[in-house]
This record gives sequence, C-alpha cells and structure tokens, in this order.
Amino acid sequence: MNVLEEILKLPKEERIKLVETVWDSIVQEENDSSLTVEQLNELRSRRAAYDAGEMPVYSWEEVRSTLTKRK
Repeated sequence: MNVLEEILKLPKEERIKLVETVWDSIVQEENDSSLTVEQLNELRSRRAAYDAGEMPVYSWEEVRSTLTKRK
C-alpha cells in the first residue's frame, strides 16, 4: 500500500491537520515569499479564527450551489 492510500484512510480531521502541516512546512521554506507582511498577518488571523471555530465553514456542495445561483 502506498502513502497516499494510507493518508486517504485517515479521518477527515487528521487529513486536514496533515495538509496544514505540509503547507506550513512549504511556507517555512519560502524565503522569497510573494505575500506581503499584511497578507501573511491576515492569513494568520483567519487561521486563528478558523481554529477557534469563529468563522463559518462551507462544504464544496454549498459553495458550488451558491456560485451557480449567481449566474
């Protein structure tokens, strides 16, 4: 069994944490970030709000439905 198959078997919460960890490692390696300090601060603020459960979360189906209604 390959690593991807093992990852896909993890519960959703663990997969999300894994993706966040991988993403954080990529960001740390980026010495030449294309984001401004203000943008990075906004991302950190939004991440903190998400982690604290203070912002709404939508499924792909909800997002798609909202977007198709706008057309």
